[in-house]
Amino acid sequence: MPRAATIHANLRRQQFLIVVEKHRPEVELATQLNIKSPEARRLAEALAEESGQSITQVVTDALRQRLTAVRRERARTPDAMRKRELQFYDIVEGSRERWRGGMTAKDYDDLLYDEHGLPR
Repeated sequence: MPRAATIHANLRRQQFLIVVEKHRPEVELATQLNIKSPEARRLAEALAEESGQSITQVVTDALRQRLTAVRRERARTPDAMRKRELQFYDIVEGSRERWRGGMTAKDYDDLLYDEHGLPR
């Protein structure tokens, strides 16, 4: 196909995809991932053959697992742990504010236990 015809065909395809996306957003269009590494291609094909899955499934699973591992590792950094610790303290402090001025420990004892110390 001559270059001008290829450009025209690609332009028409892009226009079609834009129209479909605009008028039918629920339609999921095929996307492409261009992998230029021969090693990556060989590994994906080998794994697909061994597992009985498609290359798309193999790549999706591998990417999902790697993303999960990276997020898990990032969550273990001192900064992330400190951030979660501060969030926990904020929650505890907020709880204290809600309960402050309410009942005392004696009030709870009177509410939960009778005059003999037995549960009500």
